[in-house]
Amino acid sequence: MRGKFTILAVLCFVLSFLGTTAQNSAAKYRRSSLHTILIESSTFPKKDTVLKAYFNAPFPDKYNQHDIGVKSFDPLNYRLTAEEKTAAGVKESGKF
Repeated sequence: MRGKFTILAVLCFVLSFLGTTAQNSAAKYRRSSLHTILIESSTFPKKDTVLKAYFNAPFPDKYNQHDIGVKSFDPLNYRLTAEEKTAAGVKESGKF
């Protein structure tokens, strides 16, 4: 009887050890990716201060940095032509 108990205890120990090593090898830590972009506005209060703080802020170390080289976007620099507005279905008032 004692021999059966010893074999059962060793078998449980081996199976539990194999289970934990399989879990550790299958589970890999994956960090989220992040790209930050600032949409500028001429009516934004203290725009220069905000832009300076944004461009000088360090990237968070908890994320993978996947930037595209563009840190800010000013929509006033990208005006649509009349043909592009018509093709997009935009009315003169700016609404669809």
